[in-house]
Amino acid sequence: MLQADWLIRRLVPKAHQDLMQALSDLGIGEDEAEALGLSIYKVAMSWPLASAPLLAFAGDADEIFVVEEKTGVVENQIKAALFNRPNRRTRVTGKSDAGETPLLPVVSEFTPLMVAKALVGRFDEGGPIDLLARLRILEASAGRGNVVPFPARKPFFCSGCPDNSSTRTPEGSISGGGIGCHVMALSQPKLKTATFSQMGGEGLQWVGAAPFSTTEHIFQNLGDGTYQHSGLLAIRAAIAAGTNITFKILYNDAVAMTGGQPAEGAIAPERIVSQLLAEGVEQVRLVSDNPQRWAGKLPQSVSVHHRDTLDAVQRNLRTVKGASAIVYEQTCAAEKRRRRKRGAFPDPDRRLFINPRVCEGCGDCTVQSNCIAVEPLPTALPTVTTHSRVLLAANTGASIRFAVAQPIAAGMRSSTIRRSYSARSAGHAIPGSQFNPWAGTSSDGDRKVG
Repeated sequence: MLQADWLIRRLVPKAHQDLMQALSDLGIGEDEAEALGLSIYKVAMSWPLASAPLLAFAGDADEIFVVEEKTGVVENQIKAALFNRPNRRTRVTGKSDAGETPLLPVVSEFTPLMVAKALVGRFDEGGPIDLLARLRILEASAGRGNVVPFPARKPFFCSGCPDNSSTRTPEGSISGGGIGCHVMALSQPKLKTATFSQMGGEGLQWVGAAPFSTTEHIFQNLGDGTYQHSGLLAIRAAIAAGTNITFKILYNDAVAMTGGQPAEGAIAPERIVSQLLAEGVEQVRLVSDNPQRWAGKLPQSVSVHHRDTLDAVQRNLRTVKGASAIVYEQTCAAEKRRRRKRGAFPDPDRRLFINPRVCEGCGDCTVQSNCIAVEPLPTALPTVTTHSRVLLAANTGASIRFAVAQPIAAGMRSSTIRRSYSARSAGHAIPGSQFNPWAGTSSDGDRKVG
């Protein structure tokens, strides 16, 4: 780095990138920096600040200009380190100059142009380089062209995501959100989830509010990874407070929100229900898409229910005093797809389809499944419904309440079905079945007329 005695700049990692880009945009290389008397000092740890090497680097600099986002944490530490320094006083600027004129904001993030403006303002006119002229050129180039807004897409559950069903709330009740994929329930009013908390605090907002509310009870969504991390502590607090709350522990067998990593530690539904009982939760239910697999594996006090009965289970538990719990067990849909590719998860020998020739466009499939793969299909006749993917709901059977399941050849893999789906313009039938959903349709999926 260059050493000079006029201006030293001091910054932290994210701001360092903005600074280097600003210098590049202004055409300031090593030779120009030396001519300006500009040195750069990058700090790796902003708190506590190692002030001794910084002051040694600064030497007799006239000014230390600090570039850091948000509050001036580093700037204030530098001022404190310089306070009792003998000899002349070095100016420290960053969030404002010596006259308290604002320079760099304390809110939002920086841009290279924002840093370039603040930097140029620290130099007097008439120096060895006309920085002001370069800044005008930079501002003019930044204003060229129209910024086209990027299409907005709200986050939504994956096709076949168990949270499509597990986050539903009975009429007359509300739910609390938390950290995990299920937080997307906040953007869907029909799921009646209006609040959320930090990781491990799920439910504590209600523990504090319950004594002052006329609401008798709420449900609280809690991911299995968060439960393992720190969520159990919130359940303990709710038990100790005697709060009327039902925790819905959403066991999807993966840290789905960040890519499907396994949750750390030995975590399984049977261990969770046993731990809940040991902590003092008297009413515990397990809800699953395959309840038969849990026969004889759980404590006798824990009843097992199919996911189709979730509403009835919730209506029953909201009348229970104190803390109760539902463990909703269904594997993450994206994780199912990954495991099937490795041959590590069963691949059912049936697929679900909506036949556009039969569909009446009532929309009940969307209501029942809440699945993003169900889309409207414009036709020459009234709009009907189809699927954007042949593997409806990721082979979970989530839409079985409204679609007819057609058998396929035993052992046929998903990739074969996908290839058949892509060949629909040729009117190919589903392999192993007499059912051809594309018969009577044109190559773009519209009904043939006349």
